[in-house]
Amino acid sequence: MNEQGATSEEGAASEEGAASEQGATSEQGRGTASEQGGAEDGGIAAIVLAGGTGERLGGTSKADLRLGGRRFLEILIAGLRAEPGIGEVVVVAPPEVAVPAGVLQTLEDPPGGGPVAGVIAGLDALRVPVGEVAVLTCDAPFGARAIPALVAGLHARERDGGAREHDGAAARGGAGFTEYLLAVYRTGALRRRTAESATRDISARRFFSALDITEVAVPPLALDDVDTPEDLARLSVIAEVELVEDVGHEGADHADGVADTSRGTGGADHQS
Repeated sequence: MNEQGATSEEGAASEEGAASEQGATSEQGRGTASEQGGAEDGGIAAIVLAGGTGERLGGTSKADLRLGGRRFLEILIAGLRAEPGIGEVVVVAPPEVAVPAGVLQTLEDPPGGGPVAGVIAGLDALRVPVGEVAVLTCDAPFGARAIPALVAGLHARERDGGAREHDGAAARGGAGFTEYLLAVYRTGALRRRTAESATRDISARRFFSALDITEVAVPPLALDDVDTPEDLARLSVIAEVELVEDVGHEGADHADGVADTSRGTGGADHQS
């Protein structure tokens, strides 16, 4: 998730390389925007970048890593669906990454555009206009926990009577980095930025830092992402109780943190 480590300043394709500018979209399963609670005026959609594979994790699709028997992507989407105000969810990933029913899926054409291209592809794939979009990555399965703080940060100036609203609110990383891929952005601001900047092969920091972004402290677990087997083992221990209490999945109290590699690598375009 830490864009500074995964993406070069000049935009080498990152683990979210299965991004999209064109937004060729398919719907997996059933569900409409209204059924998901998407709002046309001021609603919040969620874009999940899930095209990455972990070279240090044996080339496994990060969406298919598991905690307590549940895929990272399933844990993240369950967390999003539990957040009030989240409407449509779109996953940016290649077709071999399975997504839950009622979730949109998009992929760039051509592949490998980087995380910013993925965000814009997700934005283009939404079927109902929204005022705000949350951006998350699947390698941080508890990222949805950051959304309440991010939304509050985004609207802080409005509450305080400020003259100009923020364009976005991004999580403050543990190492002092701004986590532009764990954030909530105003849709209009993203569209304006897209009109003035390239979106392919550009780092998230370079693209998003041109906006008026406020940094927000978020729950530490929301920042925990996985790039190595050691990361996965550590998160397994931390998440054991969380999975039992918040996800309620049968057997979650026996989380073993072992990556499931049975689905393959998810494509050569993705880097850890």
